[in-house]
Amino acid sequence: MKVLDIGCGSNKTPGAVGIDARPGPNVDIVWDLDQRPWPFSGDEFEAAVCRHVLEHLQDVVGTMAEIYRICRPGSLVLIQVPHFSNAYAFGDPTHRHFFSSRSMDRFIQDSSYHFRDQCRLTLVRKRLSFAGPGRYLIAPWANRMLNWFERHLAFILPGQDLTFLLRVDK
Repeated sequence: MKVLDIGCGSNKTPGAVGIDARPGPNVDIVWDLDQRPWPFSGDEFEAAVCRHVLEHLQDVVGTMAEIYRICRPGSLVLIQVPHFSNAYAFGDPTHRHFFSSRSMDRFIQDSSYHFRDQCRLTLVRKRLSFAGPGRYLIAPWANRMLNWFERHLAFILPGQDLTFLLRVDK
């Protein structure tokens, strides 16, 4: 299985092709991810991993369209970003975007917010993680009612990371 680890840094997914803006021991391709097209042909990868990268890039919509372009039909795409209630989301001056549980709706086919001409993805799973004891007490409850939780409790009981697992439908 050919996997792309986008913005891999030093924590590249084992066996994946790693692309990052900075050279490093695990980086196979040095590339500015804000420059498109990326140096891959269409439908090249069977899976993509994008952990803590999307919040740093200029154009989320363009980046998601590029991920869609390089992934084969049926590919799985793992996106992990800091939740907007995470203190580090706003504490890192290199973060350009902030994410909620609805941030990927624009790319998901069954959503009323679907951006139809860029990509067609299916949501497989989304999870909000918590730090400390909250990961055991709050996470199961909050993930059952994410929209309500974000509107009413997110800044009282802040989340940590959002993880989206998406499937490419072409």
